[in-house]
Amino acid sequence: MVFVPVLCARVSAAEPRKFESLHAAAKALDEAVVQGASYDRSGELARDFANELVAAGDKVENDEDRALLMLYARAGLAYGDGLSLWREKTQSPESNMLPASSASIAPLIERYRMPTVDDGRVDVDAGMRLIWAAAQTALRKAELLRDGRVQELVAMLDAEAQVEGAPAESAPPAATGSPQPTDASTRAAAEAAHQRAMIERIAAEFDAAERKAAARPAPYEASPGNWTCPRGYVVRRGKCLSDAEVARLPKVELGQ
Repeated sequence: MVFVPVLCARVSAAEPRKFESLHAAAKALDEAVVQGASYDRSGELARDFANELVAAGDKVENDEDRALLMLYARAGLAYGDGLSLWREKTQSPESNMLPASSASIAPLIERYRMPTVDDGRVDVDAGMRLIWAAAQTALRKAELLRDGRVQELVAMLDAEAQVEGAPAESAPPAATGSPQPTDASTRAAAEAAHQRAMIERIAAEFDAAERKAAARPAPYEASPGNWTCPRGYVVRRGKCLSDAEVARLPKVELGQ
């Protein structure tokens, strides 16, 4: 459960506007996923989102900022996980069912409660849908907090807690200017450390994807105006993608 300070008297729709570029990057990525953008395009937008998350860390001034950034970070982590599973799919074009025991897939199965079949495999498409849904849920929570719709956010968290069969985490009271209890300070410090670790993990994931993309061969001009790639690759959006990657894209975009 995310620690969300419910400070109704202090949270307003205008207060979090300093994170506007972060929100715009998150929405751009979400819309791309919903509209069926290519893996390449989604990856580009995910890296933009990761960069905005890292930059937003320097703007945190209070508990409201920290809670808001944590929700965006959770969305970013889920989008990163979705792209990781998508990458596994592009590397195994012969089947949509992949081994659940794979080192890169096993953590996702546990994190998102992805079902497996009796022979120890997982349906990648179904898994991606679960992950995208988790990302969109986290983004929805961030939007509610960002817009000052705290009561709606609390109701959403309560509903989730009831589904999971656990009591909802109680929120701390509004600040009154008096010193906070030691346990609250310790919890806030732990949440801040967890937030930093999540953001660093997201950035590392997208850096790894970028390094892999950089390893691809570059298109070359076979004849005037005719760009192509080495055998086994085709031009897509100005890059060389392998035949296996293209075969597994949900939406094939013609190169220009």
